[in-house]
Amino acid sequence: MTTPEDIRDPMIDREVGTYFDWVDWPTNLFTDERNRIIHQSERVFISDVEQMLRTDGTAQSIETALTMPLRQANLTFEKPVKDKGQTEFIRDAFGCSYENGGMETSLDLVIAQMTWATSVRRTYHEKVWTRRKDGKIVYKKLAWRPPSSCELIRDRENGELRGFRQFQDWEITKGTGKDGYVEIPSKNALIYIHGQHRDPLSGVSDLQVTWWAHQLKQKLLFLWSLFLSNQGLPKLVAYGKDDIEAKKNATMLAGLRSSGVLGMVRNSVDDKLFEILETSGQGAAQFKELTEYLDSQATRSVMAGWLDLTTAANSGIGSYALSSDQSGIFLASRYAVAKEIASTITQQLVAPLVWLNFGPEAEVPRLVFEKISTDQAAKAMGMLQTLGAAQNMNVPEGFIDLLMERVAQYLDLDDEKVAKIIEDRQEQVRVAAEAAGRPPEQSDTPQGQLSDKVQAIMDTVAPGGTVGNVATPPQTGDQPQGAVPGA
Repeated sequence: MTTPEDIRDPMIDREVGTYFDWVDWPTNLFTDERNRIIHQSERVFISDVEQMLRTDGTAQSIETALTMPLRQANLTFEKPVKDKGQTEFIRDAFGCSYENGGMETSLDLVIAQMTWATSVRRTYHEKVWTRRKDGKIVYKKLAWRPPSSCELIRDRENGELRGFRQFQDWEITKGTGKDGYVEIPSKNALIYIHGQHRDPLSGVSDLQVTWWAHQLKQKLLFLWSLFLSNQGLPKLVAYGKDDIEAKKNATMLAGLRSSGVLGMVRNSVDDKLFEILETSGQGAAQFKELTEYLDSQATRSVMAGWLDLTTAANSGIGSYALSSDQSGIFLASRYAVAKEIASTITQQLVAPLVWLNFGPEAEVPRLVFEKISTDQAAKAMGMLQTLGAAQNMNVPEGFIDLLMERVAQYLDLDDEKVAKIIEDRQEQVRVAAEAAGRPPEQSDTPQGQLSDKVQAIMDTVAPGGTVGNVATPPQTGDQPQGAVPGA
């Protein structure tokens, strides 16, 4: 516990270290007139990456593979222990559509835009605040700011973020002393730095190796095109009785067009007027091998080697098991990025909104991405079926509620509607079970209530059933519909 004596200590809440390595000073940093550190815009690199994605199919596939799991992942706001309505407020502020009073830019769109940082290291948004009719302060929108025009601002002493500035227009800022820049302070800025585990100062690009391979491939493709051109167009040797006539014949042959006719005089029947130089045609395989090597280096750098399996299949290489293992590791890496994005949103977006509306002591709901995996939905459904068939369930009731939320998210269902459906069905299953001969008091016990809830969930998500259409389940014999034998 902090005491008044601790607060008087000048070292409390003060950083004395720094993000910067002054011995190896980065060339893209400089100090402004207010003694702050400015990260210069990486416009050239960003332009190169954009051009690469427009012209290189392999690079575009890698970028899509990196961002798609993040853009389509399910997410939720976890309720803190001491919740006083802030979780419902946050879910409404970020989940409500614009037509119904929500943000102009949806949270899904903002997250999709933040995934661009996997390619260009950092993304920038400006928070635009507004006040609702009920008096609550919310975000009107989180406006996108092009990373190529933005420069990060840090405290020179310890490297803490102080916002960013954007080059906007010389005319707009004329006479203001801003030299074309507008500054967005940290309280109005959302800045996502990708790869903070490796470089918390500037971030990293997952396409760095891909960009390097692309640069080499451009040179290689140019040389390959020249090689194919030389192989495809024939080379001729012109003959003559002397050097002057040979050059004259060569000039005349070079001027021939398609289906052209040329009259020439031969001294004898055995004299040759021209001869075609044959080439071996060897060398194309080396170009192809080097191109495939560069593509494989690009995919391996982001653990997406399974993207090469389609090409390898033409040579009889690859298997489903290999693809499954590689894609599993790749999705694990994407989940780590999702957690990094969620942490940034919680810290820079959710926390300020909660503290403004509920006070600085209010606990903050945490944004959480569902685990990105190809078999997570199957595992959740399998666990639900196992619980439904269990004779005795020694699990906390809260676990069943969490499992219900996860299954609803996997099926893209509204949590509150599903909870209401399950509550109604739980009561109907209890009544049907009592009518079928189950002791009435069993439903009043914790074990019985837990069994009823699991059975209600099973009925709700049963294959072929319609979620949301609540009706009394018809009975077959002594067993309510949806019951699993042995339950």
